[in-house]
Amino acid sequence: DNAVSLAKMAGGTDGQIISWDASGDPVALGPGTDGQVLTSTGAGSPPAFETSAGVTQTQGSFTPTITGSGGGSGQSYSANEGLYTRVGDIVQCTVRLFLTDKGTITTRLEIHGLPFTNRASSYNPISFEQDQYWSLTANHHFRGNVFQNDTKLGFKQTENQNDNYDEVTTSHVNNNSGFNLSFTYQIAA
Repeated sequence: DNAVSLAKMAGGTDGQIISWDASGDPVALGPGTDGQVLTSTGAGSPPAFETSAGVTQTQGSFTPTITGSGGGSGQSYSANEGLYTRVGDIVQCTVRLFLTDKGTITTRLEIHGLPFTNRASSYNPISFEQDQYWSLTANHHFRGNVFQNDTKLGFKQTENQNDNYDEVTTSHVNNNSGFNLSFTYQIAA
């Protein structure tokens, strides 16, 4: 009689799983331990409970600062906060930066202090959700990216998508300039 019924099944332990071995005979697996996952071991052998190599997710905050590529000092803020979520090697950030004093910004505008280093082969764009009180050239808007192999953001201004970019420098920054922005980047291996 090949019929399977609960009465014909052998006793087992809570958490076990029934599989078949290489001969086609039933075999009880497990139980595993907390945090383990059932993993295939390939044809001809039953699966096994193993520790998950899973994707790590972390969240946190960081303190971004406005400065210049040639340095900066004396900036003060009404808000300078950053939040991030990291899933594996992908980082999603939001930044809120509003100045009360621009201080000294030398050369081009940058934000320093990202929580992780960007990978070497990627310039990741920034999405500007709000910007206020900047002295950009008429009809121009911000463009920005995460620098390769670094923890910095860089900014340029442009009128149209296909136009040349102009640097954003201290002359474009006011004592009450600020923005909310978000971006995603892949961290260095």
